[in-house]
Amino acid sequence: MGCCCGCFKKCDPCCRRLGCGCADHDSEGRLASIEKNRSCTDIPCILVFGAFIVFLVSYVWATAFTEGDPDRLIRGVNHAGKICGKTESVKDLPYAFWPDVTNFRFKVCTADCDATLDGTGNHISFDGQAASLIGYPSELYMDKYCVPAVTNVSISGFDDYTQELQRSMGDVETSIPIIGASIGIAIVMSFFYIWLMKCCVGVLVWSTVGAILVGGLVLGYTVLDSANDDNLTDNDKDIRTYGSYVIFGITFIFFVLIVFARNRIRIAIQVIKSAGRAIGDMPMMVFFPIWPLIATIGFFFAWVFAAIYIFSAGQSTTNDIPSYMSNGDTFTAESGAFALADGTFSVIDYDDTIQNAFAPHFFLLLWVVQIGVYFTFTVIAGAVANWYFTPRGENGKKLRGSGEGELPRTAVCRSCCRTSRYHLGTIIYAALIIATIQFIRACVRYIERQLNAGQKEPNKLQKLLFRILDCALWCLECCLDKVSKNALIWTSIYGDAFCPSVCGSFKLIWSNLVRIAVITFFSGVVTILGKIMIPLMTTAICGLALLNLDPYKTELGSPLLPLVVIFIISMAVANMFLTVYDTAIDTVFLCFLIDEKQNKGQGMLADPGLREIVEKYEAESKQLAASVQRKGGQNVVANNNNDINEEAQI
Repeated sequence: MGCCCGCFKKCDPCCRRLGCGCADHDSEGRLASIEKNRSCTDIPCILVFGAFIVFLVSYVWATAFTEGDPDRLIRGVNHAGKICGKTESVKDLPYAFWPDVTNFRFKVCTADCDATLDGTGNHISFDGQAASLIGYPSELYMDKYCVPAVTNVSISGFDDYTQELQRSMGDVETSIPIIGASIGIAIVMSFFYIWLMKCCVGVLVWSTVGAILVGGLVLGYTVLDSANDDNLTDNDKDIRTYGSYVIFGITFIFFVLIVFARNRIRIAIQVIKSAGRAIGDMPMMVFFPIWPLIATIGFFFAWVFAAIYIFSAGQSTTNDIPSYMSNGDTFTAESGAFALADGTFSVIDYDDTIQNAFAPHFFLLLWVVQIGVYFTFTVIAGAVANWYFTPRGENGKKLRGSGEGELPRTAVCRSCCRTSRYHLGTIIYAALIIATIQFIRACVRYIERQLNAGQKEPNKLQKLLFRILDCALWCLECCLDKVSKNALIWTSIYGDAFCPSVCGSFKLIWSNLVRIAVITFFSGVVTILGKIMIPLMTTAICGLALLNLDPYKTELGSPLLPLVVIFIISMAVANMFLTVYDTAIDTVFLCFLIDEKQNKGQGMLADPGLREIVEKYEAESKQLAASVQRKGGQNVVANNNNDINEEAQI
């Protein structure tokens, strides 16, 4: 997927299909709208994705659905590899219990949980060393397992708080009307927050700057003042004194950066306001992520269903029997059948399953989820870019309609169709890069767990190296995610393939690094504040209702779990809204950079606030250039006069 160096512009559609491009956008003149004449991009990536699905179907899924049996995971499997209640020889023994409560994988099938009371006949052990003369009382769990019913005997993974959970779920059921209302409250709060940012983001941004400066000065003064404590050693006093100087220095550097970047901060404020106007003109855009989310959730359930079959098709292997048992031992619960032999018992080996079959299945999950994320991002970016490059009418509003140079009333739907028809290959390509890094990170964590298996304390040097590696991979993922998103915005504007979009957007971003840093910082502040404010305000309002309104204040045992559910739901709503908002900010900013580069002096399409800043810079630049030219001219005249005088003297 290199570059078609010898292609002419007429060959560009063919190059885009292959994943490259021949068009030079810098030479195209004024950009009046997003690209209308598009072609499919990165078709080879679609073929790669299809080939990967074919590989999974033929190699992984076909084997899993043929040989797998979910009952191996759902039901108990005894020491002989028989599925309790399903395999013919133990069909009348539907329950499983643990003779050795310290060995989770060694189970015995039984028809009645009273079998655990027969300590001698069923070789019951509490410490894994010797059989007890008495057993332990047990109760039926999930209609499949006999778990200890006494507090002094437990099996890892089966201790639960069923009664407490049932009471809490009853509180949730009682609070359903308030929980439902919390969705509406969160949506209203999200729209209010976006409107607030459109009106008051300047106050928020400069308040944040002021708070950072004041905080730095106060912190530095506090540390410096604490150095005067007589109880401190000279070394501690020096540490605090020099530490305060460092804090003052960092605060001063931040102040200097703010002074020099003040105009760029004004641009960031206007960009954030423009993103709010875009959402205001296309309010239904904030609900678009729901549909890809539903599709992703549907895929996830299908993926889990297939994963169950993959794990249940794990290879059968053997483990050593508990040390206090011997070959030939039988269990009265199984009527003396399935005597122990060879000092081993049958288990399913999941490690080989994870390495051989589950790994590509897991990679598909990462890939598809990232495809859903980038598809949503590209659709929203396409709608916002279309909005940005639509001129405003005499009333100051964007022209709406189906004509040339007008913003369609179904701009989001049009963007979705455009993305689905032309740019799925580009999205698959971008998602593949991120999914690969995520998969490598997961493999690193898996290897770390395998190396530390059975150790009480992991090797500290080994742990440090794994943390450094994971941190490096995380940083790489964040950087490539940002690069990919900028490339997808470029694709939504020009219709280019992924590689040319990466090159074009990165070149533009590289020449505006300071602006990028400013907009990223302050848009992050705006987004984080929204993600904090919206859930907290929604939860607070609903909490007041639960504590003060009938019948909730009298019927609820505790409002804690309902409030947790409300907080999670409102957080999801806030994330959905602010993800759209954040995408709109990134798109408006990249559109502004393109607009400034190609349309400056020819009629920019930016909002008035952004245009005024650019025009002000342009006027100041012209004045500076004229001043330099005048000074240069005066210097030339002076130099010529000096030369004439010297010649006259000669």
